[in-house]
Amino acid sequence: MKLNQIMSSVTQREKSKFIAILDKLCLDAAEGDKSLTRKIESIDGQIKNASGTEITQLYSAVKDFFMSELKKQLSMNSAQISLLINILTRDENCVARIS
Repeated sequence: MKLNQIMSSVTQREKSKFIAILDKLCLDAAEGDKSLTRKIESIDGQIKNASGTEITQLYSAVKDFFMSELKKQLSMNSAQISLLINILTRDENCVARIS
């Protein structure tokens, strides 16, 4: 599914949480990336005011940074991740399968 489609089907609370995370990622990644800084400035530096297409473009721009940060966090929490994986593999309520 495209990010635009997903963003249109989530609740406002989920969307605002995602935008807050994306905002932090953009700020962290923009410290060393001038082109990303220009993209953020093109939407007045306010990611919360960005359109769905702009959000998708910003996510694509920080995707590699996001993946490296995610790997870092997962490596620090290996015991908790094992527990989460065990819970999700025995997901009787099919929560993990909701599109």
